Parts: sequence; structure tokens; C-alpha cells
Amino acid sequence: MVWIHGGGFTSGSGQINGQALAEQGVIVVSFNYRLGPLGFLQHPALDTPIANFGLLDAVQALRWVNTNIASFGGNPNNVTLFGVSAGGMMVNLLLVNEQAQGLFHKAIPQSGYLSWPLPTTESQSDKRVMDMNGTPVPTAEALAKALTQTLFDTPPTQAELQSLPAPALIDAVTGFYRPVVDGNTLQDQPYRLLRRQPPRIPVMTGGNSFEGSVMPYSGLSVEAYKRYWKGDYSSLTARYQTDFAHSEVRGFQRAFGDERYLLSAYVTGQAWQKTKQPAWLYYITLADNDHPGAPHGRDAYLLFNGHESERRQDQVLTQQLRQYWANFARTGNPNGEGLPAWPAYTAKDKQWLMLGETVTQGAVKPESLELLEQKITEREHFPER
Repeated sequence: MVWIHGGGFTSGSGQINGQALAEQGVIVVSFNYRLGPLGFLQHPALDTPIANFGLLDAVQALRWVNTNIASFGGNPNNVTLFGVSAGGMMVNLLLVNEQAQGLFHKAIPQSGYLSWPLPTTESQSDKRVMDMNGTPVPTAEALAKALTQTLFDTPPTQAELQSLPAPALIDAVTGFYRPVVDGNTLQDQPYRLLRRQPPRIPVMTGGNSFEGSVMPYSGLSVEAYKRYWKGDYSSLTARYQTDFAHSEVRGFQRAFGDERYLLSAYVTGQAWQKTKQPAWLYYITLADNDHPGAPHGRDAYLLFNGHESERRQDQVLTQQLRQYWANFARTGNPNGEGLPAWPAYTAKDKQWLMLGETVTQGAVKPESLELLEQKITEREHFPER
């Protein structure tokens, strides 16, 4: 099992409690990849068609595993890629990256954001979509210029960019960072690619019940997200009545979290109906003590560190998650002896495994996710085209 860390493409590392899954009888590999503008940048001064250097780091790590894992007792023909948040998004990107095909055989994007709009290079401007603040996503070159304009008095040359101290470039970043549709390492918006031709491998994906906990750190404000809904909140408030009754902020946070993360799992489950491979969707509702639901990253915490919790229900769910994950890595099916049954997702039944105080099966927010899926279509209508 090859782990990709999260951190909004700006932070994080491959340092994890790999023993948690190694105890389930699997070999765990993790790695670091270039982050922020060191990993994802297309500046006009750079003479390269590649923008996603961090993605290529991941491809190279998978090549290393393919070549060397047998020396550690592993099977290069049974590699499962998994990651959380930005790491889940990296799994999504590798699912649609031609260079990564054949290097892994199962995938677990945890709280990935497949459907989130990405910037494009100017050469790929026909792939642009609307952003989550209601305006067109800037091109990658425009974002790079804005990032570096405070660091140079005049437009920098390639040599000047390359001689810039790395901390200066990194410190110029605010909020989360995004990969780029560059026409080389990423041919189009990831959800479009996955919908057109989903890989024929088993997938397991899902998220948490209050993913919106991450919104204050995302770089997208509640006010900007409100503008994205163009003043018509009636359909949204109807589906998130309890949250909006508590406060407008919580209502938009919950919707943001569902649109960024749960919608990604939903779109993946729908896309996988074109394949003959199973899709397994999960939804964690077991909250911590600080949030109205399971916050962003809860799945990764339980998977690797839940045994440290003083709460019995956390410890129980942790053990179940580890068994599900290891079973899936071995066979492509998370089910196993002693575990609650996990039905594969189908377009007809839309069954998720819901993990809370108890483990149940059922459809997760079908009306909300259908509404949020419509926003993908709306973002396709780019005004300059």
C-alpha cells in the first residue's frame, strides 16, 4: 500500500504510522513530493510544458515500488494507492495520468476533490471552467505572475526564478494550492477525464460528515462561496436546514465540505458504473468532541492513530477501518470475516458504508449531492467561450 500525504499541496510529509496497517499483513510505503510552487507551477519565464512536478514525483515513487518492492517481500503486481485530502486528490490525478497506468492496481482516494476546478495553462485555455467564487479560474500563468510579483521589481527571467531561495517562494503562498491542467501531465479537468474513461481497477473512496471544518484554511471565504450561489440559497437551505438553522456560516461550511469532498466520491461512484470493476463508498459520521460531525481528515486519523484515542468507539472504528483497508488492498474487496457487510456502490441503489456509533448501509445525502453535481455543469458554462 502506497500512501500519499495531504496538506493542501502546501504542507505535510510522508511520515506516518505505517505499522498500523503493516500489522494487518501489508507492506506500507510513503514518500514526499514537491509542494506549492515548487511542485505545481507554470510561469511564463519557465521553458517547460510541464506544470505538475509534484505529480511526476509520485509517478517516480510508483516506478520505484514497481522495481524494488519485491526485495522487501512485496508484490509489484498488487499495489494499492491511497491518500487523504490533497493526497486523495493526487490519487485521483494518478488515476487519469497516462504515465502512472499499470503502476498500481487499486485506489483509495480519501476525501479527494476530483470535481474541484483546476487552473489551466494558457495553451489549454479551452479547458477552463468557473471557480468556486463565481469567477473564471485564472490561468496558471496568471497565478504564477501574481505569486512572484511581490518578489521581483520586474518580470523575472528563468534564471532569476531558479535562483530564488525556496522559502521566499513558499512563503508567498496563501491558502491551499492547486495542480494545473497543463496538457502534458494532466490533459483536462480530472472529473472530465474520469467520466470519459475510468480506469478498470477497483476503487474505494469516501469522506466525512463535516468536511467543511477545513473551509477557514482553504483560501475560500464564506462570502465568496455565497457569491458562487448567486444569491439563490433556497435550494441549498432546503437540503441543509439543520445547519442553516444553527447559523449561516455552518450551513455554507457543510455545503462547501460536501461539494469539495463528498461530491468527488459520488462522481467517482457514478463513473465506475462504466467499468466492470467495483466501487466501494464510505461515509464517516463519528464526530470528535469539537465539531458537529466528523471533521476533514477524520478518516486518516482513525486509520493511523485512532488506537491512541481514549474513546472506545474510536478504537472500535479504527480496528474496522484497518481491516477494511487491508482486505481491499489484498483482494479488491473490503469485506471480511467479523466485519459489517459493505455493499458495492451501484447507480441504482447508491449504497455507502456509513461508519458512526454503529455501522450501517444506505444512500448518503442523495438530494444534496445531486444538487451539488448540477454546479459542475454550471461551471462548464465559461462566459468567454
